[in-house]
Amino acid sequence: MFKIFKLVTIIILFSSCYNVRLTKSNGQRYWLYSLRNDGYRWNRTFVSSRTSEFSIDSINVKTDTFYHKRKYEYINVNNIKDIASRNNVTAIVLWYTDCPTTTYQAIKIAKAIKEHQLEALLISLEYEFERMDINLYNAKYFYNSYLLPQEPYGKHIITKHISLVKNLDDNYYKTHKDDVIDYQCLLIDNKGRILKSFHFDSSKEEIVNEMAILNNTQIDK
Repeated sequence: MFKIFKLVTIIILFSSCYNVRLTKSNGQRYWLYSLRNDGYRWNRTFVSSRTSEFSIDSINVKTDTFYHKRKYEYINVNNIKDIASRNNVTAIVLWYTDCPTTTYQAIKIAKAIKEHQLEALLISLEYEFERMDINLYNAKYFYNSYLLPQEPYGKHIITKHISLVKNLDDNYYKTHKDDVIDYQCLLIDNKGRILKSFHFDSSKEEIVNEMAILNNTQIDK
């Protein structure tokens, strides 16, 4: 009986993950054991009840309905470039809820940027609405949160991350290759070009200060 249970557990584990072949900036190829998909397993009615189309007019609107009621706006590269065209510098902060440490860090970074009157887009790579709700609620993140759709970016978290960067700034991707998955925060100019990227362990203070410099903004200490 134990052997059967063990076999079933292994099958479930492997069915939820897959190997993806990536390329480092130095050209080295390697395999990475990855999350299989972005959690899209809900029915269409439920997904449509938790999502809405992108609206540029609501970027900086605060909401107090952020727990099991919040709607996540779909966002794509064209939307991002539209927002970027209105600012000297815009931050893209990518997150997913499988790693509590990086999840909390991503929300803290986006919140700090917003609180300094700079532009940040907190973009989820997954559809895990309940876990996303809880994390945003605990962090008291009152701003809009966005969702990267499967089309045309794919259904796997890592490949969605890579595809977003490729579509946003192909020259940047050609330099950094798939190392871009290590960068949680991207600072882009008003053309959507990536100016600077930050690893998952970068501090919110470092990122806010860099944005202020690029934006010629004085940050109150």
